[in-house]
Formats: sequence, structure tokens, C-alpha cells
Amino acid sequence: MKLASFKDENRYIVVVVNPAAEEASFVFRPEDACPVASQEAYATIAELRRAPSDIVLEKDRYQMTVPAASVVTFVGQVK
Repeated sequence: MKLASFKDENRYIVVVVNPAAEEASFVFRPEDACPVASQEAYATIAELRRAPSDIVLEKDRYQMTVPAASVVTFVGQVK
């Protein structure tokens, strides 16, 4: 997987690229930021465009499965 992230005062964006033929598990823990529950994830894969993805918030980290051959964009807010 490949990853790029961006953060400003109130929000962050994380882009995850999974070029593999298999899905992969992804865990994201924002450092130096207190994430709030309002995070959205969107997946772009061959069959769908900008489909919402399920993401699980566990304590101070997010966990999700990244589909095969996809790009997933996380958009979240921090306190």
C-alpha cells in the first residue's frame, strides 16, 4: 500500500492506494491530534466511483479493509 496524508488546524485527509490484487487491512492513528467521530471514508475501485467505505473507530485509532486495486480517501476532523 501507498499512503499520503495532509493536516491543517481542524481536519486531516489520508489517501491510501492499494494496487494489489487482494484487499488489505489498514489501521490509522492520528498523532498529535484528537480525532472526533466524524470521519468519512470513500473508496474508488473499478466497479464503483466514490463509494462510501466502512471504517471502525477503536479508542484512538481507525481500522478498515482497503479493497483490492483501489484508492481510499479518509476525511476527518480533529479537536
